[in-house]
Amino acid sequence: MQNDAAVLIEQRLAKMQDELVTLLKTHLGDDPTHPLISRLTQQAPNVESLVADLSQEMNLTVYERELAQINDIAAARARIREGTFGICANCKSPINRKRLDAYPTAKRCLPCQALQEKKLPKLPGTPTLRRVR
Repeated sequence: MQNDAAVLIEQRLAKMQDELVTLLKTHLGDDPTHPLISRLTQQAPNVESLVADLSQEMNLTVYERELAQINDIAAARARIREGTFGICANCKSPINRKRLDAYPTAKRCLPCQALQEKKLPKLPGTPTLRRVR
């Protein structure tokens, strides 16, 4: 991925992370003495440890989405630092720029993501794109 594009996406990811941290701080009551609040505001928190502690502290079903997004953002930012951002984790092909603009934490190209989703178990009542005749 071109350097300028990576910088723009890095800025966007940082903003997304800040918004999610603000949301979680609101849920935690924004108590500055709360140990998780100080960890959320660190520049580069240990995401895995933070998610584990947050899941113990909070009702994970309510905050599962925000925690997963923070984890995905941290992983995307790490890929930017490592120089692997925009490269599919499966096939190592470049991920389409439009996909990254729409979904900046994407770690797979569309064909590989489609294959990944086909592997996931289908739950009863899950919508399908199959045509009904």
